Amino acid sequence: RVSAWKRRQGGEPEVFFSQEHRPGERLELDWTDAKGLDVRIAGEEFKHYLVAVTLPYSNWRWARVCQSESFLSLKIGLQSAIWELGGVPGICQTDNSSTATHHLKRGQGDKAREYNARYLGLLMAMGMKPGLIAIGKPHQNGDVESGHGHLLRALKDALALRGSRDFESLAAYEEWLFQRLRERNASREPRVSEEKRALGPLPAERWPEYEEVEARVSRESI
Repeated sequence: RVSAWKRRQGGEPEVFFSQEHRPGERLELDWTDAKGLDVRIAGEEFKHYLVAVTLPYSNWRWARVCQSESFLSLKIGLQSAIWELGGVPGICQTDNSSTATHHLKRGQGDKAREYNARYLGLLMAMGMKPGLIAIGKPHQNGDVESGHGHLLRALKDALALRGSRDFESLAAYEEWLFQRLRERNASREPRVSEEKRALGPLPAERWPEYEEVEARVSRESI
């Protein structure tokens, strides 16, 4: 009877706030576990993640292979994406992971966080501003989050068509991945062209894509 009444009267009004994306305004960055791809490198099982970047306006997408959710993989994924695009969006949007933020005060859980200095330094060098989603609200990064499943399914299909999940090297695997991403991005024109026209210029150079560690050395050079 309730169902019949709803059909006659209509359901309760649903209130929502739509998201309006503008060309070149922002990119969303996140990680996903790629274990379901069952990729092998030179015959050995290759456990890895993908650090993925998405432009919400056009759904242009890029990804790099990484071993963990870290600042190094963020730096590699972000720089690879903007150099592939040929320009820089205004905002880099992430979640509240430790790659971009840290606890501000003890005893307050995740409620008090601020940006890491090296993360802000990277974005400043790239000519970008930081953007965060609310804590516990992954849907606010919805374009990149929902894109994980679509991308992994497309890669599984492409691996099946390839007839083998084994690659001779990591470089060969990433080159195959890049080609699949470029094919998918080509289907998103003309919105991608609108994005590119709105991007800022590339930085003069990339930040080094490795970690620098300071270590004490004894007088015996140990």
